[in-house]
Amino acid sequence: MAADTHPFSVHDMLAMDRVSDPRVSPDGGSVAFTVRVTDLEANRGRTDLWIAPTAGGAVRRLTSHEASDTQARWAPDGRSLFFVSSRTGSAQVFRLSLDGGEP
Repeated sequence: MAADTHPFSVHDMLAMDRVSDPRVSPDGGSVAFTVRVTDLEANRGRTDLWIAPTAGGAVRRLTSHEASDTQARWAPDGRSLFFVSSRTGSAQVFRLSLDGGEP
């Protein structure tokens, strides 16, 4: 039996996790990107940073904070990412070491 279908709506779009802003590491081995998740009941969303190997494999979440973490950019040596977050109350640039945890 076929599943019920309906026209794609704005609600459907907001309910989807949205991947954006991919940035390939200086050595080409990894890609950092953002994932936006919306909680429709709470009427709020948040964006976290993720990383994946460009050759394929498991993705890894780098941040998990109520504030949105966006605009990830690689350090020239590829060992850390800089990103913008409002986790301190106003938008600031943070550095995240890929060897450690969240700032």
